[in-house]
Order: sequence, then structure tokens, then C-alpha cells
Amino acid sequence: MRDGAWTHQGGSRTQTTSARWGRKHWGAVPGAFLMLMPLAGSGCGAAHPPNLVVEPEVLDLGPATRGQILQGHFRLMNVGRQAVRITGFQAGCGCTDVSAFPEQIPPGGSTRVEIAVNTSMFGEGSVTETIRVSSNDRLHPTATLTVAAKVASEFQVSESLLDFDGDTANATAASQSLTIRVAQASDLAVLSVAPSEDFVKARLDRLSPSEYRITASIVRPESRGTHYAVLNVSTSSKFMPVIRVPVRVTIDP
Repeated sequence: MRDGAWTHQGGSRTQTTSARWGRKHWGAVPGAFLMLMPLAGSGCGAAHPPNLVVEPEVLDLGPATRGQILQGHFRLMNVGRQAVRITGFQAGCGCTDVSAFPEQIPPGGSTRVEIAVNTSMFGEGSVTETIRVSSNDRLHPTATLTVAAKVASEFQVSESLLDFDGDTANATAASQSLTIRVAQASDLAVLSVAPSEDFVKARLDRLSPSEYRITASIVRPESRGTHYAVLNVSTSSKFMPVIRVPVRVTIDP
């Protein structure tokens, strides 16, 4: 019998195939045909998930005066082939306001997100704040929007808190003081001081054209425990018109 010839056995028609025929005509072997079939989940039939990209990675708002409101924007882009669904966002502090997010960004689409940062809550120097955006991007479910700035203050305050505690608060005519210096090459001024509570008295003295002293004293509250007040210091600055210095008074039994 020749390779590949048809024979009849018991009334049935059977093709006999030798190894040499198979090597010569391997493309016709059923097993080889299956090797050419595309695998499930691969190639052009695979799903392309949503992919959220943020630009810029860091929004540098440059130098700023403490108290200044800084504004800028990010762009959120969907470079995937399914819609991005925004499920929420969270700012790092209450100093940052964010414009409303869209619920969805279509494939190939983008949206602009406006932000405003109040620097009055920052100290001096380089600062960063972040905003976290949650979405259905499976590879990166949380995208981070980072804002950077370099903040300089027009006033240097020597104390961040006046703390009258224990024996100090119980003593007669207890008092504490702080100094405020105006930044160099500035014509700003400290105008007045007003305590928020009656049990605190405050006096403002000008020591030099650029330096002031505030002396705070307490009138012993009738009730025991811890009491709080704020010294509201008015200035001529448009960025920091009021400097707030907290006061804590603890009255022991």
C-alpha cells in the first residue's frame, strides 16, 4: 500500500497514514490545527481595563506668602478602553478645596480638576499636600494628586501656645508674653490684640518698628478644669489679617 492510500476493510473505507506522511503534511493533522487556535482571553478579544492617569504628577505652585490662597488644576485622563468610574476622593487636610469630580471618564476622555489651597495653616518652608482619588482602575485603584509650594511668613511669632497650667494658673497675676517680628523689608504692622474670653487679658507693646510684644494675663475662672481661649491679633497684612494664638488655662482644685 502507498503512503496515504485509501483501503477497504470489512466494507469500511479507511485512510492509512504513515509517519512520513504526517511529517510531510503536518499542517493537516488535527492536533497541529488546534495549536493555531487563539487562546481564550488573549489577543484582540481580551478586555482592556480602565486606566486612570494624572497630570502633572506634582503640581508645583511655587513660592507663596503664608495666608495666600493658591490655585491650580490637574487633568485626569482615561487611557484605557473601558470607562473610569470615580468612586470618591479625600483631601489630606481641610486647607484644600477640590472642584466636583465627574462620575465617569469615558475611554480616551479627560477632565480638569480645580484645586485651591489655603496656606494659612502651613508653617514656613517647603510643604506638600495630597488628594487621593479612588476609582475602578484595578491596577491603580487610588491615584494621588500632589500639591507642592514653598511658603514664607510675613510674621514670626515666638510662641504657638500660651499654656497656663497648674501652679502658674493658680498664682495671682499670672502672665506670659510672646513676641511678633515683622519680616524684613516690609511695612506691615501689628494693630491690636483681642482675647476671645473674659478670663484672659492682653496688652500690645511696640518694641521697635518691626517687633511687638503681647503680654497675656488671666483672671482665674471660677470653675476648675481646663479652659481655652484665643488671642486674635490684627495686622495690616492682606494675606494674614488675623494671627490667632491659642491660650490654655488649667485650674487645679
